[in-house]
Amino acid sequence: MTPRADTGTDAKASAQPSVCHVFMSKLANESRLEKEIGFLRTHGFDGPVQVLGVADADVVVSPTLHQMAQVRLFSPEAPLRRIPIVGKLLRFRRWATQVRAALRQRDNTIVVAHSLPAFVVCSALNKLSGRLIYDAHEYETERNGFRPWQKRLARLAEGLCIGKASEVWAVSPSIVDAYRTRYPHVPARLIMNLPPRPLPDVTDPDIRARLNIPPDRLVCGYLGALGPGRCIELYLDTFAKLWESRTADRNTVPDLVIVGDGVLRSRCEQAAAKFPNIHYLPPVPPDQVVAAARHFDIGLCLIDPSSLSYKYSLPNKFFQHLSAGNFTIVLDASTDMLRFAPDDNRILTTQADTLSQAIGAATQAHARNAATSFASDKSYFWEDQTPQLHAAFADLPLNPAQAPA
Repeated sequence: MTPRADTGTDAKASAQPSVCHVFMSKLANESRLEKEIGFLRTHGFDGPVQVLGVADADVVVSPTLHQMAQVRLFSPEAPLRRIPIVGKLLRFRRWATQVRAALRQRDNTIVVAHSLPAFVVCSALNKLSGRLIYDAHEYETERNGFRPWQKRLARLAEGLCIGKASEVWAVSPSIVDAYRTRYPHVPARLIMNLPPRPLPDVTDPDIRARLNIPPDRLVCGYLGALGPGRCIELYLDTFAKLWESRTADRNTVPDLVIVGDGVLRSRCEQAAAKFPNIHYLPPVPPDQVVAAARHFDIGLCLIDPSSLSYKYSLPNKFFQHLSAGNFTIVLDASTDMLRFAPDDNRILTTQADTLSQAIGAATQAHARNAATSFASDKSYFWEDQTPQLHAAFADLPLNPAQAPA
């Protein structure tokens, strides 16, 4: 696919349909954004697609985005950086001013605002060409780590802007219900953050071979960001204690493999250096994630439910584990992940303080399934949402052969 060059300018667009995605992100690894643009490209849309993001000299934008769209990055740098709150506001204001100027340069059929900051920026234009979609990557006003005043400010901003949205996209049924209740006059659509279906010739990362893990050893795996709210330290502590407690027969101790990156990476590396049953690997390419997960026996997908955004979350890694055929452990407070449990017996629940027992139960279930094949074989892929995405982009010329019946 030929990369689409960024000229930095756009004449006022003609009647040709076009799409613009706005995201206050450095665009290094935004899989949802890439899947949305990829859907358009694979379903016959050959018109202009533009992505407006944040410039950072130390961050490389995803090459996939450059192949599919024109990427324009704007610097949010501003004075007074030593005053955190004022500096953040000034940087946001500068970025917003640059983005609004770019939006005025062309007429778009659809503008997709990713998350609340971008939605506020797009909504502030007096005359925004095209239809505005608010793509809420989380329960935006209930994000993890928000203080009460931040929640109030987010609700105020969202409430003032919501009238500009033609529809809201949300990633889980509970978040869809929340938006429908709060804004009954704005359509809310469920677009889950499912992984793309692996290609037949995808490279196998062969995690067990890279880590010298015997084929008969039970492997529990985590995929994704290494940051607060993801229970990373709980995993490390639990598997360290399992190693220390089974001095008589350590061949029965399951291995933990963590694949990802983030602020807790050094903590993972330190644990891997100290305990033989703990391993760390940097992220694998997005198209290899499900293939990587197939080397696990049990997936770990515990999300701290202290915020509503996390409690209602349906993370990509949850579906990656299930689509790879893994038994998957989630917290018993994870409302939306548990919605899938009645139809998928590979989903097992735990509380934070009983994770080791849940691992034991999952080990037994895995052994029983090896003998009797009782487990579900459901898979969950982005392509399964083709009807919803066709409806969302109904005003674009997509391939009729791919349209839902």
